[in-house]
Amino acid sequence: MDLLFNEPKIPFEFNHQLNHAFVLNIDAIISKIPGALPLIYQAVQLSTLKYELPSTPLRYTLQVNHQTDTLSCTSNCDLLTGSQPEQSLLHLLLAEDMMSLPQEDPLLGNTKNLNISDKNYPVNSEETSLKAIAPLAAATPNNAMLLGIYYGNQGWNMPQVQALESWQGKKNAVVNLFTDWTNNSQTIGNLFNQQLLNIWNNKNVPLITWEPFTDPTTPLDIEVRIANGEYDAYINTWADNMKTFLSGADAVYGTADDRRAYLRFAHEMNGNWYPWSAAVGNNSPTDYINMWQHVKGIFNGKGIDSTRLQWVWSANNTDVGGFSAEEFYPGDAYVDWIAVDGYNWGTSNSRSSWNTPQQIYGGMIDRLRMLTDKPLAITEFASTTAGGGMNGKSRWITDAFNYFAMANVKMVVSFNEDKETDWAIFGNMSGDSTYDYNPTTYKIYKSYHNAIASSNIIPSTPTNPRLLTDAQFAGLI
Repeated sequence: MDLLFNEPKIPFEFNHQLNHAFVLNIDAIISKIPGALPLIYQAVQLSTLKYELPSTPLRYTLQVNHQTDTLSCTSNCDLLTGSQPEQSLLHLLLAEDMMSLPQEDPLLGNTKNLNISDKNYPVNSEETSLKAIAPLAAATPNNAMLLGIYYGNQGWNMPQVQALESWQGKKNAVVNLFTDWTNNSQTIGNLFNQQLLNIWNNKNVPLITWEPFTDPTTPLDIEVRIANGEYDAYINTWADNMKTFLSGADAVYGTADDRRAYLRFAHEMNGNWYPWSAAVGNNSPTDYINMWQHVKGIFNGKGIDSTRLQWVWSANNTDVGGFSAEEFYPGDAYVDWIAVDGYNWGTSNSRSSWNTPQQIYGGMIDRLRMLTDKPLAITEFASTTAGGGMNGKSRWITDAFNYFAMANVKMVVSFNEDKETDWAIFGNMSGDSTYDYNPTTYKIYKSYHNAIASSNIIPSTPTNPRLLTDAQFAGLI
């Protein structure tokens, strides 16, 4: 229905049925208002959001329910239809916020049809009705996250991923794989001619975790050597192959059939388990930055830009070894995404205990948000059953997706391999239910399926030749 702001005031309660497009969009608008605080997330799929919004001189509470498509006010509701523009909800939603938007806003889509010529408009004008906003709903809701998976087979065996996608009812936007710096033409050929193509042809965007391990052993000063150009021949060959892959079937970069990829280079450098970590090798955080900038510069020199390849800088959730993650940041000009890796180890080893998602990720997320405003991903996450059992793991999965939404995470990549412990949510050693697929029976966690069913969890779009929109690819969702 059309909801005009010249309707009678309702002093203490306000509840209106809205069309679904507006309800999906209002979260995006409200989240852009300074001081708008999400107070309550209810239900697994975040169907209800409650906000406390600033106003002059009072505050009021607005609730949006995505299941019933209703907008409700429960305190100081007369401000919704107040005669003073500076005290009206619409003044906050439109005049303060949308007047400053470009015609193509990544959250709201096309805003050029808004016909508001002055911030001091009468609140009962036709242009200030909710009807004016409803057609502008974005294709994705606020708190949207790209759905990703690491399945453990490095892009070789896609039927396993297809079984997962059949069960979860969504394509993965992103599939992660790991590859090293082995200077071997067969390794490079396999990666670009088979593994990445397998992932892309399955309608997933590859997330390439590029680890600078070298044969036969990795030098302890690997970062210094890379920055000084010792590996330039290899990097140039690798980058040339990357550009060919990104160019699509016509082998011409910059045409309609171009592909996309994410490149997660030299991850978890703030730990003490990789040779590119300052805590392990004969390297410093400055050496790491020099290495990153040197490698990125080679790609830039080949004309590979962020519309096709996005660079992901990924820290461990805790600093291990005496160096902080912030010391390794290459700078906004060299990074497209920031990311955090972290796990709930439970009691799977003697040094760990059961932790909530907020305990695991919250500290590092807050720190990285102080460092940059780049979109943030969780590029490895999982929970064990040790210390919580299958019920505990199931609840942890639900809590993780709720927390990631509240933390405005833009990509989530589950680590679906039982490596050190039973991390997987599909097809490995534990599960609270089963799923049959051609003809294998897989153990699964129902809470993962339920969590990603939410409209804020974004899959790839197989009918889109690029699989993701430009905004989705860049995390502007």
